[in-house]
Amino acid sequence: MMDEIEARVREMIRASDIPAEVAAALQDSLRYSIRIHTALVSDDDLELGATKIGGQPDLQPDGPWPAWQSAPLNFLAQIRLADIAAHDPDGELPHEGMLSYFFDYTNWGKPERESEGSLATVLYVPEGVTLQRMMWPETLRLRERYAPLAVTSFTRELTVPDFEGPIVEKGGYTWDAIYGDNAIPEARETAEHIQAILNRINKYLRGAYGSHGSVHRLLGHADEIQFAIEYDWQGLAQTINMPEPVLPAFSAVQEADWRLLLQVDSDENGMTWGDVGRIYFGLPRQALATRDFSQTIAELQCT
Repeated sequence: MMDEIEARVREMIRASDIPAEVAAALQDSLRYSIRIHTALVSDDDLELGATKIGGQPDLQPDGPWPAWQSAPLNFLAQIRLADIAAHDPDGELPHEGMLSYFFDYTNWGKPERESEGSLATVLYVPEGVTLQRMMWPETLRLRERYAPLAVTSFTRELTVPDFEGPIVEKGGYTWDAIYGDNAIPEARETAEHIQAILNRINKYLRGAYGSHGSVHRLLGHADEIQFAIEYDWQGLAQTINMPEPVLPAFSAVQEADWRLLLQVDSDENGMTWGDVGRIYFGLPRQALATRDFSQTIAELQCT
């Protein structure tokens, strides 16, 4: 059922005089996210398997800590999927078990690292599996042992695509249409108008949801800092030397096929990504539909 906020956004798109094909694409691309609101706590305050960002992961006792070339990855978050079921009526994610997210922040930005495999490891832990709180590996740097953030609430929030992303680009109205060397005046005017509409919608959504502070979210569209994150994911997928049969699956993925799995913002628990950036976990929509989290890719953007 459409709520008042979604109805208002759809009306803003309908009332605009942007090209019909772009307006239709924007209507079709509206996506709901699950915003995660948090507060700083101690791991001792959290039960095993509780949803949290940072802290020490709760994993199967016989499972190893994810690593790359024997170096431990950074634990970013775990999501107890029953917690988000009420906010995911379309069932985009499983509603039982747990997802645990790791990222190789230590080696982020090193070309030789990103060509060797995804920076992300996402583990799915089935419902009912025995869990154990894992101690940080001795080789994990102290500044990468993040304090835990407990979830104070979830909210379901509507999101819209980035102006520079593949959805708008398909219509030919991109950043280059405004500032490119070969920009056509008519295309520039239209592109500027599309950008203005999206800016107004985003301003409206920020006011409607009272958005402030760190923005952690599941699903929906990402809050990009530099440019559309789909291009980062697509570029990484094309350069990663992944084993069969993963590589053929990536070869069929287009920019518009990528879906946000989790966005982790810089926060007060010691997570400062680059120059106060965000980390974005994404995977192809086909993989999300089949619950194949092994195809997850992650990238970081900062100012």
